Amino acid sequence: MQLVICGLFYPQYFSWLPLEEESCEKAMSGHDPKTTVMLSALPRDPVTHSDQIFNICGKGKALHFETFNILVFIYSPLLGPSSSHVRVFVEFERPHSHSRSQSTDAPVLDAVLIALKRRQERNKLALYIDESPLPSSQRNEDVPVIRAGALKEMKLPDSGTKQIVITEYIDAGHFWAQLADQVATTNMRRLLDSINTRSLCPPAKMESMFCLAPFSEDGLFYRAKVVGMEVIEETNEVYAHVVFVDYGNVKMVNTGVLCELSSSDTELDMQAIECFLTSVKPTIQSSSDGKWSAEANDRFKQLTMSKYLMIQVYSHVGNSLRVDLYDTTSQEDIFINEVLVKEGHAVHCEEPYPLKFAHVQTLAAQASEASTSVGGRGGRYESSTTKTIPWLEEDRTKKYPRGRKFELRGPDSMYKVTFHQMTIAGGNRQARIERDSVNCIVVNSEPQDRRDRLMVAGYVALNPSGNTCIARHTTLMPNIPALLHLVAILFAPCVEIHACMQI
Repeated sequence: MQLVICGLFYPQYFSWLPLEEESCEKAMSGHDPKTTVMLSALPRDPVTHSDQIFNICGKGKALHFETFNILVFIYSPLLGPSSSHVRVFVEFERPHSHSRSQSTDAPVLDAVLIALKRRQERNKLALYIDESPLPSSQRNEDVPVIRAGALKEMKLPDSGTKQIVITEYIDAGHFWAQLADQVATTNMRRLLDSINTRSLCPPAKMESMFCLAPFSEDGLFYRAKVVGMEVIEETNEVYAHVVFVDYGNVKMVNTGVLCELSSSDTELDMQAIECFLTSVKPTIQSSSDGKWSAEANDRFKQLTMSKYLMIQVYSHVGNSLRVDLYDTTSQEDIFINEVLVKEGHAVHCEEPYPLKFAHVQTLAAQASEASTSVGGRGGRYESSTTKTIPWLEEDRTKKYPRGRKFELRGPDSMYKVTFHQMTIAGGNRQARIERDSVNCIVVNSEPQDRRDRLMVAGYVALNPSGNTCIARHTTLMPNIPALLHLVAILFAPCVEIHACMQI
């Protein structure tokens, strides 16, 4: 059907301009463009108002404030004395996500697209607030938030090889694992014996996100993290979505059976390690939506289940590892990444800039025998200071009467795509997608892939001044290599081919 559309509306073709990935990464200060939008010119107490503005877009996760050192200064009660250039990155939460890091094949959140869509409205986002100072008891910085608990993340390696065993499968390129060395195995056995041989107490209050939860398949209790709550309307019972932090799997558990962690239960770091296969992604033939096919998932489990495996760490970004995966239990080592490619389940791909940046930094540190850790996304501005606070669900704007109007700049994303027309006549004109089109807001989730992406318009017109081309009824074609060039050759009434003697 998409090929028919290409032929029907030839030559109303558009392609998007490639992004400069490093510049975009720095402009977004390393925040994930699939879950985050950028905003500026907020009032002096922005936490109070951001949930009011963006809760209609989706569930918020955190607000990241960034301040630059420039010559003009103002005073912000939230951030203290700071420069006048203050930006806030609004991060939305993935539903019941237990991933500690972004996935390269994860889709852009609808909340991000809705927030960017709001910028196209004729009326700018604005707040009316009273500028009189608030008592300290009413400031957002004094509002208590849910404690994150006492469990700590495991210190992950930046490079090298480790022996692991997979404990939870997400898909063929994403899994959770435990270290399979003797020390880690012994520590886990002692922890489980301690938890399941004593009397457990229910938590006095749900103050902590961490607890002990039973696993339905064996009835034993394990350390867990609450990532969401759900009320069953038929029974009016409250269930928690919990992640077993030492294994990575997710279950729904009745809150009445959750138990409290003791101090001894928090001594051992969380043992589950989130891993992604590096430099491979699903083939477009097996999955047009960018997800791993059922055949690829089954083959990956067949290659790895109940085996001691070796990982070669490519990079450590956030709290996850990008790895090459090997099976060394047979006479000849099996490179599982390459097996998926050879069998047609995956193709080679370039890693995003943050992962390449972390990898290069690790190699440089090893070459200079430096001990600097390379955790976190790369590309953050060195001249800026940042502050992160959790999202406030309650609406506290009632404390402000209508007062001065603050017009906000944004929301915006450096990964938002700009299209240009491919015809010679339209090449010198700016291209704009009609606001009612489904593709009026497109975020490039794979900027490392610099191949042209084709969009077909059912109707093309010029604005009154004649300097802008307006596309309507658009269809974005799948990211198939050379599709744009093949379609143009296929439907062109006349094609002239020249040989390039320089190749």
